[in-house]
Amino acid sequence: MAGSVTALMTAPGAFANDPTASLMTIANLDSVWVTANVPESDIAHIARGQSVDVSFTAYPGQLFHGTVAFVSDVLEPDTRRNKVRITFANPAGRFKPNMFANASFNVPQKSAVFVPNSALLMDNDSTIVLVEVAPWTFVKRTVVPGYGEGDGTHINQGLNPGDRVVVKDGVLLND
Repeated sequence: MAGSVTALMTAPGAFANDPTASLMTIANLDSVWVTANVPESDIAHIARGQSVDVSFTAYPGQLFHGTVAFVSDVLEPDTRRNKVRITFANPAGRFKPNMFANASFNVPQKSAVFVPNSALLMDNDSTIVLVEVAPWTFVKRTVVPGYGEGDGTHINQGLNPGDRVVVKDGVLLND
């Protein structure tokens, strides 16, 4: 059988007394798997056949492309993550079992308005922004913030693309 010995459970000169015991494991590494642990909140965006970009610690600065081959039906109860298997062709044998990798799934994003966190102001129990309706004329507009990303936040409701908002020192205009 052709392949690579990935586990050896015997040594030269050892007796093989148990005919059911495995002596070695041989694996065909022409194709390899990367197992990604995807958070429960993101699993709805992952599907079989989806393309994935993977970077390996062993090959810094290089990006490899794979495909989702399997999405587990069972969530890991202790980590609240789902196992996703990504397949790669490995003709040169560069990928080795147990290598560390980071996977980036290509997930379509819905169009949303994004504002710097400094544009968001608290007004009692609601979040507002100051929108310019005419030159140097601003009005308060209640918004529904979505998820944050770095130093900005996606706005789910209350702003339209192209709305001009105050992004600095808006609290001074709020009174």
